[in-house]
Amino acid sequence: MPHQDRPLMDPEPRHTFDHVYNAIMMAGRRVSLISTGGKDFIAESKITRDGTRVIVIPPNKARIFPCCWGNTENHYGRQKGTRIR
Repeated sequence: MPHQDRPLMDPEPRHTFDHVYNAIMMAGRRVSLISTGGKDFIAESKITRDGTRVIVIPPNKARIFPCCWGNTENHYGRQKGTRIR
């Protein structure tokens, strides 16, 4: 469930966080993808030190947490979060 105090993606994601995280894991923990805007990017599945699963988007290392799935920003870091869309 996305945070209600953060902007929501429109349209909403087609797949759940678990589905995407597991697909990246099965592909070797790192996959090359193309954004809806036609840009190439890499997505990585990782586990933080405290055991939280995240999807990381280099090069700025934006982290997408399960609780942020469906938001345009995560809750990590700065007051406004990091753009994940």
